Amino acid sequence: MLRTTRLISKIAILLTAFAALVSLGGCDAMVQEDKPATFNGPASRVIVGGYDEVWRALQKAFSSYPIQVNNLDQGILETDIIKGAQIWSPPFVKNARPVNYRYTLSARVIRGKTAGQESVRIIVSKKINLQRDFFSADEELLSDGLEELSLLYRIERELQIERSLRKAFEKGKT
Repeated sequence: MLRTTRLISKIAILLTAFAALVSLGGCDAMVQEDKPATFNGPASRVIVGGYDEVWRALQKAFSSYPIQVNNLDQGILETDIIKGAQIWSPPFVKNARPVNYRYTLSARVIRGKTAGQESVRIIVSKKINLQRDFFSADEELLSDGLEELSLLYRIERELQIERSLRKAFEKGKT
């Protein structure tokens, strides 16, 4: 009788341990690794407003980047190669980017109409290159999309600030 009680308690302990391992393994699958998420395609947003007004906000949002192409007529704004200390990283990223990490940002601005109002579509894309060594070709990486979304947010905020200042000026004028 004592033997069967010990056997049953050992089996119960083993089953409990097995159940704990299975449940912890399931939880492990839910936890994300420290790998950055990848983002397919450029980030875009439609903004109701005039083309020139949106273009000024775009230039203000990109003011901290080295600009290579700034063409208002074609609606193209591109940065020079961004590397070293100029690289943007989100505040929650612990690791610094490797020395051979570099990228360019480009913004396309397209005129249009939304519900009968003048509007503009802004498309921001990021092209990342990683040079493994001096002799090999650059490896293209996918973006996590955070910098692109951050720039679109900055553009919208610049527009809000400009519109609020204009409204306050006109209100104070009368």
